[in-house]
Amino acid sequence: MMYISDTLSRAALPESNKHKIDSDITIHANMFKNSLAVSDDKLQIIKQETLKDVELQKLKEYFFNGWPKHKNNTDVNVRCYWSYRAEIHIIDDIVFKNTSIIIPASMRKDMLQKIHASHAGINRCKNLARGVLFWPSMSSDIEQFVENCIVCLKYRTANTSEPLIVSDSPSYPWEKIGADLLQFRDKKYLVIIDYYSKYIELAYLNTGTSAKHVILQFKSVLARHGSPLVLMTDNGPPFDSREFASFCQEWDIQHITSSPHFPQSNGQAESAVKIVKRILEKSFEDNTDPYLALLHYRCNEKEYMKSPAELLMSRKLRSNLPMSKELLKPKVVQYDTEQRKMNKYKKQLQKVP
Repeated sequence: MMYISDTLSRAALPESNKHKIDSDITIHANMFKNSLAVSDDKLQIIKQETLKDVELQKLKEYFFNGWPKHKNNTDVNVRCYWSYRAEIHIIDDIVFKNTSIIIPASMRKDMLQKIHASHAGINRCKNLARGVLFWPSMSSDIEQFVENCIVCLKYRTANTSEPLIVSDSPSYPWEKIGADLLQFRDKKYLVIIDYYSKYIELAYLNTGTSAKHVILQFKSVLARHGSPLVLMTDNGPPFDSREFASFCQEWDIQHITSSPHFPQSNGQAESAVKIVKRILEKSFEDNTDPYLALLHYRCNEKEYMKSPAELLMSRKLRSNLPMSKELLKPKVVQYDTEQRKMNKYKKQLQKVP
């Protein structure tokens, strides 16, 4: 027998509003913590400075209560955000523009220093910050910061007397690599660059530059990235030794050498040495960490292609800049698209007199 339930039996059970609010806050906070690749200490600093920032507090007010219907009615302090108002959201007291954290005014100078840690040029610094950090005048602030950098002005690159020879693009990452030795302030380094991604590996040769020691550093790098088909070096020591030839044969690497008196023929390695040398010079002058600067180089997109890390590993690398975890998830890089960009860029280089 089926009974018809009465009206009162259909009434919802009493629910504690406080429990629902607490639950929502917990879920919101957990979502926030899981969405950022930022240390807890840095997170707290950003939150504290955001709470002190008048501009960002007004943005929070508009986010929760709604924006005025007209731009002219918007508070003058946040009127510059009018075009981005649909992209702004708040997570656990921190203000975002899409995936970018909107940095409080009190932290912007520190972020500019971090963005320019590698002493890269204006465009590369902008590329590093784009999609990660945001404030309305960020682009012009980066330009001004880089242009006024004393270290960059001191080590500004002079025009090269001879252009580097443009090589054919490899078929895939780490197929062809170049290597060379670099001496800086009585210290010697092994520099290795992937011809496809322009990803640079740097090894300090603290035990010497003999074939034995160089091969050991090579093995450490190749154990991470795999064995290339082709290795380009000059014909100087230790690359001209029997021991090095035996190493290449054992690892099934075709070793192609160029004249040590004509470094342009090993263009990529020569370019990598110049990049690393500039990083070391500027880091020494600025008393900063050269390996952090190298990390920024690996993270940095160029005008014509994705970052070296993305091209080599199909993922962005986390640096000391606060960023969303969403940006760090691996994404397959479309080879054909990047190949077209590279070829177009190389054709432009060949046209330059």
